[in-house]
Amino acid sequence: MKKTKAMSIEVDQDKARALGLDSQQISLFLQGQLSGTTVSQFRQDDKTVDIVVKMDPVNINDLGYIKNINIPIPSGGFIPMDQIAKINYNAEDGYIVRRDLKPTITVQAEVLPGITGNDAETNIYNQLEDLRKTLPSGYSIDMGGALERSNKGLAQVRDVVPIMIVLMVILLMLQLQNVPKMIMTLLTAPLGIIGVTLALLMLNSPMGFVVVLGILALMGIIIRNSVILVDQIANHIKTGESIREAIIDSTILRFRPIILTAVAAILGMLPLIKNTFWGPMAVAMSGGLFVATILTLFVLPVIYASWYKVDKKPENKIVLENKEVEIQEEEIINEGENE
Repeated sequence: MKKTKAMSIEVDQDKARALGLDSQQISLFLQGQLSGTTVSQFRQDDKTVDIVVKMDPVNINDLGYIKNINIPIPSGGFIPMDQIAKINYNAEDGYIVRRDLKPTITVQAEVLPGITGNDAETNIYNQLEDLRKTLPSGYSIDMGGALERSNKGLAQVRDVVPIMIVLMVILLMLQLQNVPKMIMTLLTAPLGIIGVTLALLMLNSPMGFVVVLGILALMGIIIRNSVILVDQIANHIKTGESIREAIIDSTILRFRPIILTAVAAILGMLPLIKNTFWGPMAVAMSGGLFVATILTLFVLPVIYASWYKVDKKPENKIVLENKEVEIQEEEIINEGENE
C-alpha cells in the first residue's frame, strides 16, 4: 500500500492544562487554521458560496511556520504552538480498507496445482481455530474471496429450494393426478447424486456453487424421464394390458428415446468440461444424467411393480392350467381315435 505524508501533533498535556487549554480547544484552533473556518456566505446569482478563512496554503506545508502559530489562551495572551506540542511529519497508509465498517487486512496467496482455492481457504481457516479463540474483543478472522461468494450464492439458492419443491409437487399432481405415481416419480430424483459423485471423483472436479445448480437442473431432467415412463405405463394399462405387461412393454418402448435424449444432452455438455468455471457443472450433469437414466429405467419399474404388488404367480398358475386342459383334450382325442 502506498504511503502518504501526514503531520502529527503531540500535545504536552501538563503544559496545556497549566495554561488553561485542552486538546479539544487546540484541535478546533488548528482545524480553523489549516482546513479553514466558514465565517460568512457570498451570493453569486442563484448560488451561495462559503467564505472560508484559513492559513495560506504555502505555509501549511512549512513545518517551521506551523510551530510558530500563536494559540490564544484563556488569560488573554498568545503562546506559540512549539511551547506546548511537538510537531513532525511522518508517513502513514493512504487509505484504510474496511469491511463491515471495520479496518481489515486481506491475506492473499497463490494456490498449489491440484488444490482449489476453496479447499485451501477452508483448511487454513480450520487450522487457525485456536488463534481465533484467543483473539481480543473486536478482532476476528473471516473467510472471503471466492469461497465467501460461493457461500452467499448457495444461501440464496437454499432459500428458493423449498418454493421450487412445492411448485414441482403441484405440477406433478396436475400432470399425473395420482399421489402414488407422484411419490414414485419424486423418488427417482436422488438417483442422479450417484452419478454426480462418481464423475466428480473420477475427474477430480471441485464441488462448488455451479455444481449445486447443475444438480438442481439434473433432478428436473430425471423427473421428466420418470413422468414419461409412468405416463406410458398408464396408457398401456388403459388399452387392457395387465400391470406387469404394461411395465415391461413401456420400459422397452421408452428405452431408446430416453437413452438417446440423455446421450444428446451429455454430448452437448462435453465441450464445457475443460472450462474453468462451468467445467465442474458439466462433469456433474454428464455423470449424473448418464447413471440416473440407466437406473431410472430399472428402478422405476421395480418401484411401480412393488407399489401395486404385481405378482407373476397367478399368471404361471393360469399357464399350467391351460397346459393341463390341453393335455386333457389331447388324451380325449387319442382315446376317440383308438376307439
